[in-house]
Parts: sequence; structure tokens; C-alpha cells
Amino acid sequence: VSDELTKKVQAGKIVGEITRALGGNGGGKPQMAQGMGKTQEEGKRAVECGYWHLWRYNPELAAEGKNPFTLDSKEPDWSKFQAFIDGEVRYNSLKKAFPEEAAQLFAASEENAKWRYESYKRMASMEWNK
Repeated sequence: VSDELTKKVQAGKIVGEITRALGGNGGGKPQMAQGMGKTQEEGKRAVECGYWHLWRYNPELAAEGKNPFTLDSKEPDWSKFQAFIDGEVRYNSLKKAFPEEAAQLFAASEENAKWRYESYKRMASMEWNK
């Protein structure tokens, strides 16, 4: 927001109000501001339950004869997986419209997440030679 415009509109107040309405926080100076919702918290929950997995791939390690794949996620708490899905609007909408199909898809989604995690563990433990 320009100095002239801050007499009428203040960025910090606008961003603060919007982010609070969305369940986050934010604010700043009259000329500029920033805000954040609950994205980081949601991402943390997704990793904890196994919906997402954190990993890195560094091809330079392969050139050194080292495994380029690193799994950063800890063993998920699979008991939280279905609760995480239930908290997502897109999945909850599906569950309301097609409860039987959704139950099957959600169970398959959890099984797939477990399979992916086990695959990542195998990749991270592989011997890597030039």
C-alpha cells in the first residue's frame, strides 16, 4: 500500500482481519503485511498420520556412491489416518454423498499410504554403489 493510500487503507489491519476470519493470524505495517492460515499445522498432521511422507533426493550423493534417497518422516501414527481424512472438506463431502464408496476408498487410501511408506523405508536403506 502506498504512503498516500495508507491514510485510507492500512495493509496490516486488512490482512489481520482476513487471516483471523480464516483461523490464522497476520498483520504488519500500514504499507505492507503478511498472514498465514493453518497450513503448517495441517501439514504436520498429514505427516504424523502418514497421509504425506517427507523425503529428499540428492543426485549428488549418487555420484559419490551414496544413497541419494533420505526418508525424513518418522513412523506414522496410523490410528490418526482416518481422522485426518475426515477433517478434510473434499473427503468429507464425498463421504456424505457416497458413504459406502467413500469408506472403501478411504481404507484403500490408508493401505496405499502404508505401502508407500514401506517402499520409502526400503529405498532409504538400499546400498548404493557407483
